[in-house]
Amino acid sequence: MGYARVSTRQQSTDRQQADLGDIGVRRDDLTLDHGASGERASRPEIYRALDSLAKTRPA
Repeated sequence: MGYARVSTRQQSTDRQQADLGDIGVRRDDLTLDHGASGERASRPEIYRALDSLAKTRPA
């Protein structure tokens, strides 16, 4: 699983996605947040991804 984030919608996650791909993260295992400032607490995609991981984790 991989996560990429940019602070503004004008920015691109392309480089982060390429770097994650280089270390073996599959595109369908990528989670992206656009316009998620470092100051803003809300990063909906990372929380969704973490929730998904928690559900697949063995008890």
